[in-house]
Amino acid sequence: MNKLKNLLYLLMCMLVVGFTACEDNDDDVKTYKVSVQLTYPETFQSQEGVEVNLINASSYVTKATTDGNGIATFDVPVGIYSALATDVRAIDGKIYNLNGNVNNIVVDKKWDSLETVKIELTGVEKSQVIIKELYVGGCQKDDGSGTYINDNYVILYNNSDQVATLENLCLAATTPFNANGTNSDYGDDGKLFYEAEGWLPAGHTLVFYNQTLTIDPYEQVVIALVGAIDHTPTYSQSINFANPAYYCIYEPTVLSHSKYSAPSELIPTSHYFNAYMYGLGNGWAALSTNSPAFFIFQTDGVAPLDFASASDNNNFLWRLY
Repeated sequence: MNKLKNLLYLLMCMLVVGFTACEDNDDDVKTYKVSVQLTYPETFQSQEGVEVNLINASSYVTKATTDGNGIATFDVPVGIYSALATDVRAIDGKIYNLNGNVNNIVVDKKWDSLETVKIELTGVEKSQVIIKELYVGGCQKDDGSGTYINDNYVILYNNSDQVATLENLCLAATTPFNANGTNSDYGDDGKLFYEAEGWLPAGHTLVFYNQTLTIDPYEQVVIALVGAIDHTPTYSQSINFANPAYYCIYEPTVLSHSKYSAPSELIPTSHYFNAYMYGLGNGWAALSTNSPAFFIFQTDGVAPLDFASASDNNNFLWRLY
């Protein structure tokens, strides 16, 4: 009996020692400092708070964020790692997805903690704000006598998870206004000359917003292109633009056509788009109902009015660089 008790006691001691040894080994796992620095294309600066992932061969992921110098610091055990990072920037209505990675980072007993792993980021550009809807076809009149078309609008949509901040936003329509119209801008090679030069013609009038237009992520703005009023009392299938969240075009000293009547009083004056006319007529380009060529753009580093009125930008009738 005593021998049995002694044996049980010995086994218990061995278990205790074994557990203690395991705990001590876990506590004594050595880690090494790994610094990862993000390097950006020339037009971008490093910024704080960008997430960097460090992944080892067993797919274990550890995360850290960059400091003001674009460096993320990790403490990891020996292993072979991959480092990867993504930085998304929203600038002037465009989204830049900057990505990069480095593989086969061998952290072992010879690892130099002063060494810095550098990830070179490369960018992909895409439009942040898109034309979600362009309404130009109009609706049937209630008495069936024809179509009512003085209720055009466009919806701009922020197709990203970043706030869109648009400076010097302009609206334009190309010429000719109808696809079947005469176009003398083709060269002998059968191509449009301005296509090769990298610009689009803007017909008659440049419409622009003098303030900064901000659109929250995955939100939209409605811009009444003509007739920024409630049309539904007369034409029940038409549009009610009497909404303080809407925007509109209103420049009576330039656009004197009857379709540009005073907007609904519910639309604040801070939501008015202005206009500069350099072509013919007394209104903005009449968007085609079957082939509307509408586009948005921003003037770079110059106010839209200064851009539109500059002599070197106004060399062609009905066209604007």
